Amino acid sequence: MKYVLTALAGTILGVAIFYFHVENTYENLGTSNDIWSTSTTEKGQTQMGINAVAVHSIFRQKPEQAISFNTIRDSNGNLLNHKNRYQVIGRNLPCRFWSITFYGEDDHLIPNDKNKYSISSQNIVLESDGSFVINISSDKPKDAKNWVPIGRSQDGREGIHPLLRLYDPSDEIRKNLATYPLPKILKS
Repeated sequence: MKYVLTALAGTILGVAIFYFHVENTYENLGTSNDIWSTSTTEKGQTQMGINAVAVHSIFRQKPEQAISFNTIRDSNGNLLNHKNRYQVIGRNLPCRFWSITFYGEDDHLIPNDKNKYSISSQNIVLESDGSFVINISSDKPKDAKNWVPIGRSQDGREGIHPLLRLYDPSDEIRKNLATYPLPKILKS
């Protein structure tokens, strides 16, 4: 019985350490690009990226099919918080389709009465120069062309975890993961 309990305690401790390690390296999974991080590298995925995918999104596609970038910080390095107003500013990205979805700190969609959780290349309103501005806040700004409501996570936490997905990304993006210009997130 002593050996069974020791093995059980060791297994629980090992799983806890693994989960804690993955959670605390969420920002540095493989390739960093300003505030964004992806588990994809030019040679494939890092082991930490594979671990994070196992914890956060087990059905992720191959890098040739889709690349996902995540962040928990704004462009000034501050943690994203649902109490603030932000603008996501960028340009249309060279891929078949892109989307940016806003998750709570618990990795679930942020509940809201509009049932709106993301903006994509198929429904975004672009400026005349091809750029875009996405407002993210609890209430819609008066002149916002693109808006996603944010609030607390389902478990009550305050953090926001945007996930930028690029489907069928161009070689230009895949070969420049660390330097290709991705959207900025500015507190407004």
